[in-house]
Amino acid sequence: MLPSSKLTYSIPFSEAAKHCCTGDLSQVKGSFSKEFPGICWVVCGNNLTVIRVLTGECLSSHDFTDKTVVQVTEFTWRRNWYLLVELLDSNGGSLCCYCLSSSRVLRAISIPRKVSCLIVIDESLLLGCKDEEYLHSVLKCFSGIAVIGTQQGEILLLDLALKNATLFSTEKKMAECEEVLRCEGKIEDNLDVSSLKQKHPCLYLHSQQGAPATSLLFIKPTNQVVAGNSTGQLQFWNLQSLNKECEIQFESGLIPLVSLQFQESFPFHVPRCYLWAVSSESSSCWEKSSIRVNLVKLLFRDFNQSSQVSYQGFLHGSVCHTQTLCDGADLNPCVSWCRLLSCRIISGCDRSIQRNLDYGNLAIFAWEIKKPKLLTFVAVFSLQQWLQKEMPEPLKSNSELEGCSYLNLWLLASRCSHPLPILDTTVFKDLHCCKWNKWNDDMGNGNSIDLLVLSEFFVYSCSNLILKGQNTCQFCSTLNQPTNFCPQEDTLQCLLTRALTNHRIRRIICWMKNLSNEADPDLDDTLCVLSSWVQKMVDHGKKQFLALCFTSCQGHWMYMDHQSLSHVLHLLQFLKNLLTVIQLMRKLPHLVQCLDAVRWDQEYRTMNQYIFLVRLVHWLGLTGLLPKPTGKYIYCSSCHVYFVIKSYFLYCSLSHHWNKEEEDGLLIHGIVSHLNKVYGPIWSKEEQHSELYPPPNLLAVLKLFLLPCIDTVSLQSTFLYFLLDITHFLRCEDNVLTSFTHTFDVPLGFCQQIKGLWFLDHGHISTSLDLLLHPSTVRPWHSWQHSLIIQTLLKEGESLKALHHIHQIQPPIEKPKDLKLYIDVFLHNRCIVEAWALLREIEDPGDDIFKHFLQNCEDLGLFLDLSSLLTLDKV
Repeated sequence: MLPSSKLTYSIPFSEAAKHCCTGDLSQVKGSFSKEFPGICWVVCGNNLTVIRVLTGECLSSHDFTDKTVVQVTEFTWRRNWYLLVELLDSNGGSLCCYCLSSSRVLRAISIPRKVSCLIVIDESLLLGCKDEEYLHSVLKCFSGIAVIGTQQGEILLLDLALKNATLFSTEKKMAECEEVLRCEGKIEDNLDVSSLKQKHPCLYLHSQQGAPATSLLFIKPTNQVVAGNSTGQLQFWNLQSLNKECEIQFESGLIPLVSLQFQESFPFHVPRCYLWAVSSESSSCWEKSSIRVNLVKLLFRDFNQSSQVSYQGFLHGSVCHTQTLCDGADLNPCVSWCRLLSCRIISGCDRSIQRNLDYGNLAIFAWEIKKPKLLTFVAVFSLQQWLQKEMPEPLKSNSELEGCSYLNLWLLASRCSHPLPILDTTVFKDLHCCKWNKWNDDMGNGNSIDLLVLSEFFVYSCSNLILKGQNTCQFCSTLNQPTNFCPQEDTLQCLLTRALTNHRIRRIICWMKNLSNEADPDLDDTLCVLSSWVQKMVDHGKKQFLALCFTSCQGHWMYMDHQSLSHVLHLLQFLKNLLTVIQLMRKLPHLVQCLDAVRWDQEYRTMNQYIFLVRLVHWLGLTGLLPKPTGKYIYCSSCHVYFVIKSYFLYCSLSHHWNKEEEDGLLIHGIVSHLNKVYGPIWSKEEQHSELYPPPNLLAVLKLFLLPCIDTVSLQSTFLYFLLDITHFLRCEDNVLTSFTHTFDVPLGFCQQIKGLWFLDHGHISTSLDLLLHPSTVRPWHSWQHSLIIQTLLKEGESLKALHHIHQIQPPIEKPKDLKLYIDVFLHNRCIVEAWALLREIEDPGDDIFKHFLQNCEDLGLFLDLSSLLTLDKV
């Protein structure tokens, strides 16, 4: 009798999310996100809905007109989260690149093939490395590589062209992909794909007629694309050489490979890793309706932990284990139908203190069968335990489970209690929710895992999946349940993680100080573990914040409820604790000598940026500028005001005719143009947006705070100006701006300067000058700012106020344009003596300046005064 588990908790979807999923229920599909925890998506017909798991809220929804959503895969590019959606209509198939942060389609590419599976290659590999080359020269020209498997047995590499800011397509007006070359022949290394006319070049990696591709996987540590087809054949393709390194045919026969998952072995430094290949077939022949879990061992020549591609020099791949799963481990002939739900890998098991044994990663499989009712099973396979048992033969019945330490099986609660079809499953390690946290202060007692089940309108929690005594798994919480950050190579990292999570930072500081004073023979190894742990925590904190921002954004604005703000506050304390650890690592001489001091200095600056940004998001939430989300289409005053601001500045840009070279127009356009000159376009490439103000959305403004070595003055100027726009059009009180200056220690004089520039751009001349000329106001740093102020005053007919500005500020003259402008001010106020004196102070003003001076004198009727002045000079 298999152990069972009951549904202990369920979260219904919001009414808006349920409404989006209405239609033909036979077409409903869904999946949990692997990139960002706590998010899932459900597709039904032509609708795609993204849902927050913890609350059931609808985060984003999109209807693809007259098209059917077939499958969805996720990826990240330049800190944006995208979904690559396959669509099907009467004209054929297409791929749509859907941006979650802006809730719109950025790319739509028609595919002249029937797509069966697709993935997107990890962005970090595409960015490359200075010392090593990981991609073929053809692929280096691609910006976003989609790997596509077709029903015709082809493997395609498609360029999504995400770097091309001028390229834009929709579902109704799609771009085309065209064949560039085939890999069956020799590829020229110097082929430049960027010079080709195709907007989306497509490379044909492989073609095998009669064997449709059924599964794909990109393995970053090995730099390989793995493809499985309907004949049970597995192929490994190297992205550096575009060669097929290995081909494996499973003995199970012509059964499709439906899922592939990569799993590293233990210890990490050995040149050996594993791949799970799951084959499944629903056949009318009962004896063939089963799931086969195949474990493939991959051997390499070398292992380089510091490289992006850690496994190098592929040697051999072979099948080392095959376990058949049906009615549990029984091969029951009465089963007429079975289906794989999911295959997940957990890397969160630690070392058991009592037994002093290492337990490797866990592979979790979920599937369902008909017997004749629907039954759902979960299997947990411990690779390390299987290796320690010297790779025993596969089980053939449930009776053999009692003495088996490496395989755990459960039968979930009867489907009568949750009759809706199961779409996907995952484990709680992918969620950050305190009420589901199975944290236990006794490290030896954490021996259970929890499972999430995604149905059409609900997310179910299945708990009490107790592992056997020898498989003591500990899931340590680092920040609201991301348990995959409890490393398995050493208990030390788990203890550090627990102390950091529980805000016991003093324990870590005391331990680090004692560590530097002790003569420990294993000190170097301990420091390496410490360095690795801190780096993991840093990466984890950054990912948590980015995930929080992405999941809180809809359209142009960000929405947060009380629970999200609590999570932000918890994240802020976590980052502050981590910053304290990094600061101590920079100060202790022994640690600095052993570790990379330059790298930690950079991480220290980066962590300060993230802490400031988290504080800013929390402050925006407390001030009420980030409203609570609703299930339906969100309409709030903040979002409405954004469109008002956008329309206002569009009108201003057309009226003032902003010119980059002449630096003529609004003050805020000059500030943004200055940032664009120094750092490149700060939001136009990613957001398909104008380079001018206002930004495309709130998230784009927040991203500015993460730019490395950014000018603090220009950054704060842009945000303060944006905040003034929001508070003005929302008609907020002045205490919002006062609160910002007090909270973030912004000098009052600097704030007064930005307010003065803001009033000038919005036509309040008198109020602007009162602020800009006030003794306590900080003067603008750049000469072009003064020039724009004076030029604006002249255009508004306020020449006397422009003269007053020059007399009081005395701005520097850096360009001939500044000299001409100041001469204009003097002459418009009939101060010809001052204008002439200014000309005489310049050693060689040039003929152009004199012509400009004389022409203005003639236009303003000042020739008689000029003649008198020249006569007096001669005398």
